[in-house]
Amino acid sequence: YYTDKYKVYLTDTDKSAGDEDFLYVFDAFTESFQILEEKFYSKDNFNVYFKNKIIENADVESFYALGMEYGADKQYVYFRNKRLSGADIETFRVFVDDVSFDARDAQKYYLKGKKVREQ
Repeated sequence: YYTDKYKVYLTDTDKSAGDEDFLYVFDAFTESFQILEEKFYSKDNFNVYFKNKIIENADVESFYALGMEYGADKQYVYFRNKRLSGADIETFRVFVDDVSFDARDAQKYYLKGKKVREQ
């Protein structure tokens, strides 16, 4: 991430400089802009972002990164910039070393933000 007085710049280090989605430029309140633990989550005083996309209705104050492109606020779980419908925030956990799923809650298993099976 880089900022100037008015914009935020994000380079995706998993991409090559010639790739279309290598550089993201977006408007954010740069004075309060902060990068969260996972490389593509960030926030300012007004919005939470995944890359350059605003996560609609995410609670700025309580939002935190969970890992594996999952995030959460005080009410909901998100994968990238989408809210996971029906995910249980209280029991939701992320797993890095499993190939059949990467997250679960008390009732469901998820892989890349999609429900893959129920408990």
